[in-house]
Amino acid sequence: MRKREVSTQLATAISQVEKGLAHLNNYNIKIAALTLNQALQTLLQLQNSLINPKNMAKLKVQEKLKQVSMRQRYLATT
Repeated sequence: MRKREVSTQLATAISQVEKGLAHLNNYNIKIAALTLNQALQTLLQLQNSLINPKNMAKLKVQEKLKQVSMRQRYLATT
């Protein structure tokens, strides 16, 4: 992903957060929630596009190992 694309998505998310906060200040809770949710979705899309697939696989393996070790600890205590 190019720097310009990242900058654009970050600017979009920041703008959405600012709009959401403005709605909160005006007590438009539902509109604020929708706007802030859009900002969150934008940031999640950006995060997913920036994560290297190799790193993502590594993170999944680490999570599975963590789950296995938690199960082993649980079984050891029962």
